[in-house]
Amino acid sequence: MLEGVLALLAKLLPRQRMSELGSGNMQVGSAQGDVVSSVTHHTQHITIIQTQGTVPEAAPPISAPSAAEQSAVLRRMGQLRDRIAVLNFMEDQFGTRMVIHLKPEQLYRLNRYLDVVLRDPRNVKHPPKTPAAK
Repeated sequence: MLEGVLALLAKLLPRQRMSELGSGNMQVGSAQGDVVSSVTHHTQHITIIQTQGTVPEAAPPISAPSAAEQSAVLRRMGQLRDRIAVLNFMEDQFGTRMVIHLKPEQLYRLNRYLDVVLRDPRNVKHPPKTPAAK
């Protein structure tokens, strides 16, 4: 008889089913009597395997210009009447007005620029004197 009553109740009460759709599902409802709850957890395991490969070679260190090279450039700049044009060139081309911040190839370019600027006697503080005509 108990089985018959349970079968009748099963037909009369709505059937509740858990749906596992989407992320973070939440089931809301009410139940009376003996309730059995089933919880399922899904766990994902990730394994990371590091292999020993060849380590890429480090780039050779960029050698900074020597203090002597920097001093030589500063001495050449000291020969100028007005070094602002050269400092502006450095800032435009290299992003700095400081000789100490220049890389070797930038220092080379600055020296070539100074070669051109120092050729004009109007740019030099004390141009070489030419013998006066008698």
